[in-house]
Amino acid sequence: MHKVSPGASDKSYGIHVARIAELPDGVTSRARELLMQFETNGTRQTGGNTHSPQIDTSGEPTNAKYDGLIAKLEKIEINELSPIQALVALSELKDQL
Repeated sequence: MHKVSPGASDKSYGIHVARIAELPDGVTSRARELLMQFETNGTRQTGGNTHSPQIDTSGEPTNAKYDGLIAKLEKIEINELSPIQALVALSELKDQL
């Protein structure tokens, strides 16, 4: 049995689960870096407020080399693609990345 209590948890298994799910090493490494920064600075996210160091966690690429990739992604009408077309588009995007 588990008890749900208000407030933040003192442990998180998200990164471990991500590794088990075989997410790319770069993703889990970056997550570990962020976690260490949050723990070092004594910051955590609670109740929707972020009290964190100045870290770009928006998920948006900030490097200009991604501009073409972003433009292609924005043009894709995903609901109008067949499964084969979606795989081809994904392959092309991956090659560009």
